Amino acid sequence: MTITLIPYSLGLSLPSSRAKPVVMDIDGLLKGLSILLVEDDPDSAELFNFIFEIAEAQVVNVSSAGEALVTLETYKPDILVSNIALPDIDGYSLLEFVYAYETARQREIIAVAVTASARDVDRARAMAVGFHAQIPKPIEPVTLVVELAKLSGRLTPPFSADER
Repeated sequence: MTITLIPYSLGLSLPSSRAKPVVMDIDGLLKGLSILLVEDDPDSAELFNFIFEIAEAQVVNVSSAGEALVTLETYKPDILVSNIALPDIDGYSLLEFVYAYETARQREIIAVAVTASARDVDRARAMAVGFHAQIPKPIEPVTLVVELAKLSGRLTPPFSADER
């Protein structure tokens, strides 16, 4: 799937108001990455799985924090994508458990929060507990894939830091 993005959606800050759109193919952008998806809403989970299928990521989907913790005993994902509002414990508390568990295994994991709330205070809380990013619902597929690609080092700006 090829999409056209406005540069700021990639996190690029370009000084010109006449910046050209960026054309990007997201097929396979997450190929080889493993993702643990914690989402209790079946429709949202289906959408996430469809998006990750296009991006060619390997996904294990669970619907609660408890299931996520049990799954982590045998599954070693590169990325955790978790809803904040879960039926047993919230995504903030889940992340604390995940980080403790992964630290004991001497592993690092990229963590992304998804939530229906896009308020600045909610984003700040997600970042404070250790999420690397927060993406508001409804999910924009391109935004999700691009953010995960950036966090995993699969997508980097096409210029050096000195040129910003």
